[in-house]
Amino acid sequence: MFEPLIQVDPVELDLTPERIDDRLAAGWFPWGQRWMTCRAWPMDEGPADTVWVRVALDRRTVPERWRRMLRAGCTVSWHDGPRFDHEHQDLYARFRATRHPTWVEESAALLVTNERSRLLDRTREMAIRDAAGRLIAYRWFLEGRTAIAGMSAIYDTARPGLGSVARFLADDWAFRAGHAWSYPGYVLPGAKEHWFYKIRPGRTSWLDPETGRWRSWDGDEPIPDTLVLAEIRRRLALRGEVVHYPGWAFACIEPHHGGFCEPYYVVASANGPEMILVVWDHATQQYGELPVTVRSPEETPAASP
Repeated sequence: MFEPLIQVDPVELDLTPERIDDRLAAGWFPWGQRWMTCRAWPMDEGPADTVWVRVALDRRTVPERWRRMLRAGCTVSWHDGPRFDHEHQDLYARFRATRHPTWVEESAALLVTNERSRLLDRTREMAIRDAAGRLIAYRWFLEGRTAIAGMSAIYDTARPGLGSVARFLADDWAFRAGHAWSYPGYVLPGAKEHWFYKIRPGRTSWLDPETGRWRSWDGDEPIPDTLVLAEIRRRLALRGEVVHYPGWAFACIEPHHGGFCEPYYVVASANGPEMILVVWDHATQQYGELPVTVRSPEETPAASP
């Protein structure tokens, strides 16, 4: 039984601010209405190693972009919970169409839902409106005892810099409220889309998945060649050609979805239609070998009615 690189947990019945802090410090992030932790994430060019980061909060200079927005009549408001209405949904639809057009409907539905959960009960909303009162950005963030974690940042993509402004406002609110940490999410060292905009020089640390120890990003950064996917590639390459299996993440995220829960397989041997698929299990640091017989479409049995 392979331990997946992506794991999903239900939210605790007794979710408290202290428990939120513990989860975040251990590398779990709020995903939809569940907890998720991952050591790799599917990308177009193949899986990428993920590293969980946090930023120490302190007083920061107000960005000039936000000063200009204030002078133009923009306002910010704070709410004890996420708001679900047509205004938020419309902005989300525009954001998704222009910023993330490849998102599948199931992933999009994880953010836009009116189902209540314990995570949502401890989620705040920051909303920005223009001078005419139109909603142009909102950010949802989970609040613990000493930390916050971003859940979503939705904004009008026609206005540059709104995402950064929304994050500044949420972090500034958290600092003034006495919180110590902000968890912006995962970054992907070595990937084409590395998401390093989440890093704040001098204030960012990352969670070493092997030791469970927090390390400084400055001078002790994660090295892609030492992370789990690089190790998988090196060891599997000794057995044969490494092949990317694009559907692996669904088996991790959806319990009823069939398929591998590891991102790579390799053909280790072939004898006519018989092959051996080798899957790397990072939990045991061992291979699992699966015998497979390749059939042509004409040979594949028809599905039962």
